[in-house]
Amino acid sequence: MADFRKLFSAFATAAVFVGLAVSANAQSPTCNITGGGNTLRAESYTDLMSDVVLRCSGGSPTTATQGVPAVTITVSTSGIITSKITDATPAGNPTAFTEALLIVDEPNTKPGAPAASPVLACGSATAPYDANNLGVCTIVAGAGGGGIAGTTYNGTAGHPNVFQGRLLPNSGGTGVQFVVPFDPPAAGDTLVMRITNIRINAVGISGGSVTTSGFN
Repeated sequence: MADFRKLFSAFATAAVFVGLAVSANAQSPTCNITGGGNTLRAESYTDLMSDVVLRCSGGSPTTATQGVPAVTITVSTSGIITSKITDATPAGNPTAFTEALLIVDEPNTKPGAPAASPVLACGSATAPYDANNLGVCTIVAGAGGGGIAGTTYNGTAGHPNVFQGRLLPNSGGTGVQFVVPFDPPAAGDTLVMRITNIRINAVGISGGSVTTSGFN
Protein backbone atom coordinates (compact mmCIF):
# COMPACT_ATOMS: atom_id res chain seq x y z
CA MET A 1 0.00 0.00 0.00
CA ALA A 2 1.28 3.45 -0.85
CA ASP A 3 2.41 5.59 2.07
CA PHE A 4 0.28 8.73 1.72
CA ARG A 5 2.01 10.31 4.72
CA LYS A 6 5.41 10.44 3.09
CA LEU A 7 7.29 13.53 4.21
CA PHE A 8 9.70 15.77 2.37
CA SER A 9 12.14 18.39 3.62
CA ALA A 10 12.27 22.15 2.95
CA PHE A 11 9.21 24.22 2.33
CA ALA A 12 8.57 25.02 -1.30
CA THR A 13 10.86 27.09 -3.42
CA ALA A 14 10.60 30.58 -1.97
CA ALA A 15 11.96 33.92 -3.05
CA VAL A 16 12.11 37.02 -0.89
CA PHE A 17 12.32 40.38 -2.63
CA VAL A 18 13.17 43.50 -0.65
CA GLY A 19 12.77 47.04 -1.98
CA LEU A 20 14.15 49.97 0.02
CA ALA A 21 13.33 53.65 -0.48
CA VAL A 22 16.42 55.74 0.33
CA SER A 23 17.64 59.22 -0.52
CA ALA A 24 20.25 59.61 -3.23
CA ASN A 25 23.12 59.96 -0.76
CA ALA A 26 21.99 57.38 1.78
CA GLN A 27 23.80 54.09 2.30
CA SER A 28 21.69 50.96 1.94
CA PRO A 29 22.09 48.27 4.58
CA THR A 30 23.19 44.71 3.86
CA CYS A 31 20.61 42.04 4.68
CA ASN A 32 21.25 38.31 5.01
CA ILE A 33 18.13 36.20 4.45
CA THR A 34 17.73 32.70 5.85
CA GLY A 35 14.92 30.17 6.06
CA GLY A 36 14.03 26.55 5.69
CA GLY A 37 14.13 23.51 7.90
CA ASN A 38 10.46 22.71 8.40
CA THR A 39 9.19 19.36 7.15
CA LEU A 40 5.88 19.53 5.31
CA ARG A 41 3.41 16.71 4.84
CA ALA A 42 3.17 15.97 1.14
CA GLU A 43 -0.64 15.73 1.32
CA SER A 44 -1.15 18.78 3.53
CA TYR A 45 -3.02 21.89 2.44
CA THR A 46 -2.17 24.09 5.45
CA ASP A 47 1.26 23.17 6.78
CA LEU A 48 3.29 25.94 8.37
CA MET A 49 6.18 27.19 6.27
CA SER A 50 9.51 27.86 7.94
CA ASP A 51 10.17 31.38 9.15
CA VAL A 52 12.13 33.63 6.81
CA VAL A 53 14.53 35.86 8.75
CA LEU A 54 16.23 39.01 7.45
CA ARG A 55 19.20 40.29 9.47
CA CYS A 56 20.30 43.73 8.31
CA SER A 57 23.31 45.82 9.27
CA GLY A 58 24.98 48.96 7.99
CA GLY A 59 23.18 51.76 6.21
CA SER A 60 22.12 55.13 7.58
CA PRO A 61 19.41 55.27 10.27
CA THR A 62 16.60 57.73 9.67
CA THR A 63 17.15 60.96 11.59
CA ALA A 64 15.29 60.81 14.90
CA THR A 65 11.81 62.44 14.79
CA GLN A 66 11.71 62.10 10.97
CA GLY A 67 9.29 59.85 9.10
CA VAL A 68 10.64 56.39 8.26
CA PRO A 69 10.34 55.46 4.55
CA ALA A 70 8.45 52.27 3.74
CA VAL A 71 9.64 49.22 1.83
CA THR A 72 7.65 46.37 0.31
CA ILE A 73 8.81 42.89 1.22
CA THR A 74 7.40 40.07 -0.89
CA VAL A 75 7.48 36.32 -0.26
CA SER A 76 6.68 34.19 -3.29
CA THR A 77 6.39 30.40 -3.21
CA SER A 78 5.80 27.60 -5.69
CA GLY A 79 2.69 26.53 -3.76
CA ILE A 80 -0.58 28.24 -2.92
CA ILE A 81 -0.50 30.24 0.31
CA THR A 82 -3.33 29.09 2.56
CA SER A 83 -2.85 31.32 5.60
CA LYS A 84 -6.19 32.38 7.05
CA ILE A 85 -7.78 35.50 5.54
CA THR A 86 -8.45 37.91 8.39
CA ASP A 87 -10.00 40.76 6.40
CA ALA A 88 -11.24 40.32 2.83
CA THR A 89 -13.12 43.63 2.64
CA PRO A 90 -14.42 44.21 0.05
CA ALA A 91 -15.48 40.69 -0.91
CA GLY A 92 -12.95 39.01 -3.18
CA ASN A 93 -10.28 41.61 -2.46
CA PRO A 94 -7.06 40.31 -4.13
CA THR A 95 -4.96 42.10 -1.49
CA ALA A 96 -6.82 40.69 1.51
CA PHE A 97 -5.10 40.72 4.89
CA THR A 98 -3.88 37.33 6.10
CA GLU A 99 -2.59 35.87 9.35
CA ALA A 100 0.98 36.00 7.97
CA LEU A 101 3.11 38.35 10.07
CA LEU A 102 6.37 40.27 9.82
CA ILE A 103 7.86 40.91 13.27
CA VAL A 104 10.64 43.47 13.74
CA ASP A 105 13.46 43.31 16.27
CA GLU A 106 12.19 40.26 18.14
CA PRO A 107 9.90 41.99 20.68
CA ASN A 108 9.96 40.75 24.28
CA THR A 109 13.59 39.64 23.92
CA LYS A 110 15.44 42.79 25.00
CA PRO A 111 16.92 43.15 28.50
CA GLY A 112 14.11 43.80 30.93
CA ALA A 113 11.51 42.18 28.65
CA PRO A 114 8.59 42.22 28.32
CA ALA A 115 8.43 45.84 29.51
CA ALA A 116 11.43 46.81 27.36
CA SER A 117 9.87 45.82 24.04
CA PRO A 118 6.18 44.89 24.15
CA VAL A 119 4.37 43.65 21.07
CA LEU A 120 2.50 46.41 19.21
CA ALA A 121 0.70 45.61 15.96
CA CYS A 122 0.40 48.09 13.12
CA GLY A 123 -3.27 49.11 13.09
CA SER A 124 -3.65 49.08 16.86
CA ALA A 125 -5.19 52.04 18.65
CA THR A 126 -1.75 53.43 19.53
CA ALA A 127 -0.30 52.67 16.09
CA PRO A 128 -3.11 53.46 13.64
CA TYR A 129 -2.99 52.98 9.90
CA ASP A 130 -2.21 55.94 7.68
CA ALA A 131 -5.58 57.53 6.94
CA ASN A 132 -4.65 57.75 3.26
CA ASN A 133 -3.08 54.30 2.92
CA LEU A 134 -4.95 51.47 4.66
CA GLY A 135 -2.64 48.81 6.01
CA VAL A 136 0.41 51.07 6.20
CA CYS A 137 1.60 52.62 9.45
CA THR A 138 3.48 55.89 9.68
CA ILE A 139 6.45 55.64 12.05
CA VAL A 140 8.65 58.46 13.31
CA ALA A 141 12.25 57.35 13.80
CA GLY A 142 13.48 56.84 17.34
CA ALA A 143 16.96 57.16 18.78
CA GLY A 144 19.36 54.53 17.45
CA GLY A 145 17.24 53.74 14.41
CA GLY A 146 15.99 50.20 13.94
CA GLY A 147 17.86 47.27 15.42
CA ILE A 148 17.68 45.48 18.74
CA ALA A 149 19.34 48.42 20.53
CA GLY A 150 17.31 51.07 18.69
CA THR A 151 13.93 52.53 19.63
CA THR A 152 12.09 52.84 16.30
CA TYR A 153 10.29 49.52 16.80
CA ASN A 154 10.23 49.35 20.60
CA GLY A 155 6.48 48.82 20.95
CA THR A 156 5.67 52.16 22.51
CA ALA A 157 2.86 54.30 21.07
CA GLY A 158 3.54 55.04 17.40
CA HIS A 159 6.32 52.44 17.19
CA PRO A 160 4.70 49.16 16.06
CA ASN A 161 6.81 46.05 15.58
CA VAL A 162 4.29 43.60 14.07
CA PHE A 163 2.96 43.99 10.53
CA GLN A 164 0.25 41.95 8.82
CA GLY A 165 0.77 40.46 5.37
CA ARG A 166 -1.52 40.85 2.37
CA LEU A 167 -2.00 38.55 -0.58
CA LEU A 168 0.13 39.65 -3.51
CA PRO A 169 -2.04 40.90 -6.41
CA ASN A 170 -1.90 38.85 -9.61
CA SER A 171 0.14 36.10 -7.94
CA GLY A 172 -2.53 33.41 -8.11
CA GLY A 173 -2.31 33.07 -4.35
CA THR A 174 1.40 32.23 -4.33
CA GLY A 175 2.64 35.48 -2.84
CA VAL A 176 2.22 37.62 0.26
CA GLN A 177 3.58 41.13 0.79
CA PHE A 178 4.32 43.40 3.72
CA VAL A 179 4.60 47.19 3.57
CA VAL A 180 6.89 48.17 6.44
CA PRO A 181 8.59 51.45 7.43
CA PHE A 182 12.27 50.46 7.25
CA ASP A 183 14.75 52.17 9.56
CA PRO A 184 18.33 50.85 9.21
CA PRO A 185 20.16 50.10 12.46
CA ALA A 186 22.90 52.19 14.01
CA ALA A 187 26.52 51.13 13.56
CA GLY A 188 27.25 47.87 15.36
CA ASP A 189 23.58 46.94 15.71
CA THR A 190 21.40 44.51 13.73
CA LEU A 191 17.84 44.94 12.51
CA VAL A 192 15.93 41.63 12.53
CA MET A 193 12.76 41.06 10.52
CA ARG A 194 11.06 37.70 10.99
CA ILE A 195 8.37 36.58 8.53
CA THR A 196 6.21 33.93 10.12
CA ASN A 197 2.83 32.21 10.13
CA ILE A 198 2.69 31.53 6.40
CA ARG A 199 0.78 28.34 5.62
CA ILE A 200 1.07 26.61 2.28
CA ASN A 201 -0.61 23.95 0.14
CA ALA A 202 2.19 21.40 -0.11
CA VAL A 203 0.41 19.03 -2.50
CA GLY A 204 2.49 18.63 -5.63
CA ILE A 205 5.61 20.36 -4.28
CA SER A 206 8.77 18.26 -4.24
CA GLY A 207 11.02 20.37 -2.02
CA GLY A 208 12.93 23.58 -2.41
CA SER A 209 15.11 26.28 -0.97
CA VAL A 210 15.19 30.00 -0.24
CA THR A 211 16.45 32.42 -2.86
CA THR A 212 16.66 36.16 -2.52
CA SER A 213 17.01 39.42 -4.32
CA GLY A 214 18.77 42.52 -3.04
CA PHE A 215 17.53 46.01 -2.44
CA ASN A 216 15.88 47.85 -5.31
